[in-house]
Amino acid sequence: MEGPPWNFEKISVLISKLIERSLMGTEEAIRFRRRAMLIHERIINTTNDDLNVHYGGSKAEGLSLFGSDFDFMFVDNHVVALYPGQIVPPEDAHKTVLYVRESACRPGYVALQLGHIGQKIDSCLCNSFAPVGNVIFVSSDMYREQIVNKRTTQTGMRHVSNGPSCSVEDMDHVRCFHFNSWPREANQWVRRPRLYGWPTQALIDKIVQNGCHLVPVGDKCSDDTLLQWRVSFASAERLLVHSLSHIQMKMYCFLKYFLKQMKDKLRYIIGKEDDDILCSYHLKTLLFISVEHSNPKLWQEQNLFYCFWFCFNILISCVKVGHFPNYFIPTNNMFQRKVHGENQQKLFLMLNMFHSEKLLCLSHTSRTFSEVSMLECVCNFEIQTELNRTQTVQEMEYRQDMNIKRTLDKLMLPFEFCTPLLIARSINLQMKSVSELDELVAFATTVDIVSTAAKREIHQDLVAGSTNNKTRYRTLRKCQHRLTLCASMGTYLLDLATLHFLTGNYSKAQEMCGRITSQPSYFTHTRTFLPQNQEEMYRQQYCGKRYTSIHKLKKTFTRDIYVHKETMYLPHLRLEITRSPLGVLIPPLPYAAFLSFMSCNERKDRIGCDVALRNLIQVKYDDLQGGHRHWIVNTLLGLCYQMLGDYPRAIRAYRDSAQTKTDYHEYNPALERIAAIQRFDTE
Repeated sequence: MEGPPWNFEKISVLISKLIERSLMGTEEAIRFRRRAMLIHERIINTTNDDLNVHYGGSKAEGLSLFGSDFDFMFVDNHVVALYPGQIVPPEDAHKTVLYVRESACRPGYVALQLGHIGQKIDSCLCNSFAPVGNVIFVSSDMYREQIVNKRTTQTGMRHVSNGPSCSVEDMDHVRCFHFNSWPREANQWVRRPRLYGWPTQALIDKIVQNGCHLVPVGDKCSDDTLLQWRVSFASAERLLVHSLSHIQMKMYCFLKYFLKQMKDKLRYIIGKEDDDILCSYHLKTLLFISVEHSNPKLWQEQNLFYCFWFCFNILISCVKVGHFPNYFIPTNNMFQRKVHGENQQKLFLMLNMFHSEKLLCLSHTSRTFSEVSMLECVCNFEIQTELNRTQTVQEMEYRQDMNIKRTLDKLMLPFEFCTPLLIARSINLQMKSVSELDELVAFATTVDIVSTAAKREIHQDLVAGSTNNKTRYRTLRKCQHRLTLCASMGTYLLDLATLHFLTGNYSKAQEMCGRITSQPSYFTHTRTFLPQNQEEMYRQQYCGKRYTSIHKLKKTFTRDIYVHKETMYLPHLRLEITRSPLGVLIPPLPYAAFLSFMSCNERKDRIGCDVALRNLIQVKYDDLQGGHRHWIVNTLLGLCYQMLGDYPRAIRAYRDSAQTKTDYHEYNPALERIAAIQRFDTE
């Protein structure tokens, strides 16, 4: 792509609009995502005495990029960390006391010495004590491995250590301790002069008052990491990101996008083992440094590329000298481990090449992320026309609704969290909501908690069995009432239909399934927006009609049906559910067709079975809910054929299921089902 005399301000505005429309959403969308996460976090933390959860990663910061990380920090509430000589607060006297001491490594890492053991102590902490002479320290390496082993045992899924995290799939789980004091190594951050007033003094005071966290990982530049703990500023970073202006958030998104586009070249030049030589944490730090050292007037839409260039020049300077300062502790060089020698030279030459290309540096693509560059997009006449077109009120309402739906869809609570106390707190929060969006998040969370708690209680009653029929009847009646309340919200109706099936009311189950299959299915799966035909239906039916967000949510909410071995499920799926430690997610339309088939089969309704089977075959080829995306859909079809005695078609469906390599396919027992049919055939 040749470089004509670019109009940088025009290109900046187009890039800004492209980022908002295609990558991160409007300012209101980001604000809603953040608010939803904070409300969800608060609901959980009001009911758990042992651990407090702290959401981190891009999603908690309000971004929703492809591949965005979602990190959980679980803070042990029975531990207090102090500097030696500090007095233990009276309210913490019953807790285990750990003293924070210097560690012989880079600034930003400490050692934890045991002061005294509290009334309640976690076994993982107890098993991580490491005596050194007459003093007992807590080993970060031992603690992290204890957590990994515990999570693997609890979930049945193999967890691994990843930095300070206990990781599985795309989820990072960090167990840590809260440090009430502000780290002495970071005092310079508090006191240093700020020419442009960011962050504000009020924000600095709030961050210092909140303290920090101590996470179980040592300094990788050190020879012995056994007793080293890293000081984590995750809570401070979240507050700082939340204080950024919308254009600064666009720059954050811009930098992340640019890094993803560079990844292929980084792997080729640096090598796959060291392609994390630049990571998203470097970019977050880069943005903090850039915002603190620039005039707020710079951060305007028409200056977006100049802002990017400002950040890029700082990055190149850091690579050139081999020093990238931690934002809070500048003496901690984050480049010390990997950016030196040959790697430093290669990285500098690569970035210098991008720098010489100026705007054309945005023309690079990535096979693993996007084969169309950002510059190609904004130079395309049709895309330019669309970006410059003023969106209608209906279009903006549709985008807002999809952002709400996608955000709420991600806020599923683990079933073990769904207790009666959590239900009460969630309802109380809903009643105290001061805005429609707060009420919406609290309402959706309450429905999820009530539904999950009811399904768990039903399972316990059906499996364990009550002492007498009267007690069992009362339990099922109570749970049916709860699921009836939840059934007003979209596909939650299928939970109630499942209960009717399990209690023998097959006609009612079939009728409810029919209500689901007869309505438009607004299912997005991993997409941000609906397919075009569904989008047109949604806009026509719900946008511009002055409906409340809760009304639209009740009518259109569509989510996978989550079944787990400790919650209510259909007995036909016992093999699949007991094999998977995380349970099984089933798209709503295939589930409704399958449940309808089973209901008709129980009623000896062959015509109804044929109709339900045709519906299931049709939905098998659905773009978002079909068998090519969800192996369980092929299994459901196989079960229907097997029920009819059509074993060749059943085997074919199970084979399709086994060959569908989608999420959690490693737990798919389709081959076992084929073997069972073949054994039955030979007997």
